[in-house]
Amino acid sequence: MEVVDNDCVWWMFTEGEGRVAQGRQVKPFQSPEDLEAFFRKSNANAGPGREPDWEEHLAVMRASQLRGTLDD
Repeated sequence: MEVVDNDCVWWMFTEGEGRVAQGRQVKPFQSPEDLEAFFRKSNANAGPGREPDWEEHLAVMRASQLRGTLDD
């Protein structure tokens, strides 16, 4: 079984929890300025942790899938 970085799990959990809590609607960008504003806001709202790289995300998802099959 793969070892999963708990920081990665925590980051994914808090990101998802925040997005669900906000219940935000996604609207398309209308201009390059909208896109720039989006990234400025995202950077300002970034949490204290670092975003995991893609391989860490994959490891968390694989571990979750394995646990799900073992629980059935």
